Amino acid sequence: MPELKGGLLDAGGTLFRVKFSRAERIGRFLREAGFNPDPEALERATVEADLEFNWPEPDVRSRDEEWEVWLAYCRRVLSALKLPADPELVGRLARAADYLNYLEVFPDTFPALEAWRWQGLRLGIISNATPSFREAIDRVGLTPFFDTIIISAEVGLKKPDRAIFRLGLQRLNLEPGEAFFIDDLPRNVQAARDLGLTGLLIVRSPEADPPEGLPVVRRLTDFLGGQGADL
Repeated sequence: MPELKGGLLDAGGTLFRVKFSRAERIGRFLREAGFNPDPEALERATVEADLEFNWPEPDVRSRDEEWEVWLAYCRRVLSALKLPADPELVGRLARAADYLNYLEVFPDTFPALEAWRWQGLRLGIISNATPSFREAIDRVGLTPFFDTIIISAEVGLKKPDRAIFRLGLQRLNLEPGEAFFIDDLPRNVQAARDLGLTGLLIVRSPEADPPEGLPVVRRLTDFLGGQGADL
């Protein structure tokens, strides 16, 4: 294996997570506001809203566009639950249930990033996400570790399209064989490997059975500069 000079990483599900689902976040707010939504009806309402608005990856290019879609999403859920969908309640729900309020960094993230930076590796994020995700990365303190952060909504490209990997490599001034890539979705890891990167699938759940054919790590610290993973 050639010497690795850097790496590209997914963010959501790889570096950090959102602690509760949309249905759980919305339900928490509604109960605190004095409503008592039926859990099954709430789950159906969020699934239907996901489909209608293509959430969590709506076709938006700005934070303002994203917020308007999120307001419409919340309005749709309230209407489906036959609750008041007036602007005041919709706004309160949208602010309270915003995923940015529920971010949690995985325990191995900072140790791995610190080790990679100490080794002199160039690092980048490639994430299929909305414009607000840059704020999410910053809120959890990850921005200083990365030389480039690529958000799909900002560049008009998505994994597993090879073009977004090439963009990441270009920004880090790396050849495919000089970089690793870690993601929690097999199709993205396979796309990176097909391009020539050292691709690894991170499977955090101890109950999950990893798919065959891809190198797997359970924690980011299992792979430090090419050490510890069965490549």
